[in-house]
Amino acid sequence: ISPSAIALAGGAVTINGANFITGCTATIGGNAVTGITFVSSTQLTGTAAAHAAGSVSASVVNPDAQSGTGGTILYEAAPVLSSISVTGGALAGGTSFVLNGSGFISGGLGITFGGVAATSVTWISSSQVSGVTPAHSPVGVLVFLRNPDSQQSNSVSYLYSPAPTVGGISPAAIALSGGSVTITGTGFISSCTASIGGNAVTGLTFVSSTTLQGTAAAHAAGSTSATVQNPDTQSGSGGTLVYEAGPNLVSV
Repeated sequence: ISPSAIALAGGAVTINGANFITGCTATIGGNAVTGITFVSSTQLTGTAAAHAAGSVSASVVNPDAQSGTGGTILYEAAPVLSSISVTGGALAGGTSFVLNGSGFISGGLGITFGGVAATSVTWISSSQVSGVTPAHSPVGVLVFLRNPDSQQSNSVSYLYSPAPTVGGISPAAIALSGGSVTITGTGFISSCTASIGGNAVTGLTFVSSTTLQGTAAAHAAGSTSATVQNPDTQSGSGGTLVYEAGPNLVSV
């Protein structure tokens, strides 16, 4: 029987064998094959009915009441996606990901991001597959998985976004002990992190995609810059903040 697997709702099938006679009937899993077409004495086509999940066989009955049974077709549920290991990445693609769920079938499954095929798709198990994201324009997209039997999963979301840029830091100068700062730029994503002079900015508040606020750590005197890293691991650096010592009076 081909294909070797089919959706629970049934679908088109081809039954191969020998000694089929015009006017014969066929069943798969005990249910009649509808729209049956006699192609030749060795082949029939038709539509298999819906069936519960599992492996079943076909039976063909000729008009003279002689019958034969054999072949195997697997009824299987559509794949289900529950999560994706990364929820966003670079416009150029190239981000490795893992999809989690159930009902994944090895041998030719496909994954798309906004309609564009992922690359290096690898079947790990019936509940996990991996791959690499394709390039895409900056937008949120839906991710689908399609099994070799053509059944498609539900979707999970993925956000394509450009890397963040850092345009400035205010104030322009700060005490060696650190203090409050505002980082401005573009492409900041909620839950991003920031550092100044290599030290984490604490109490970081995401104000908007262009503004972050927090507390710069203590640092030796000198000029430093800021780095912002988004949850998708893309980062950008820039701006200038000068750490400087306070005045030191020796006499009046």
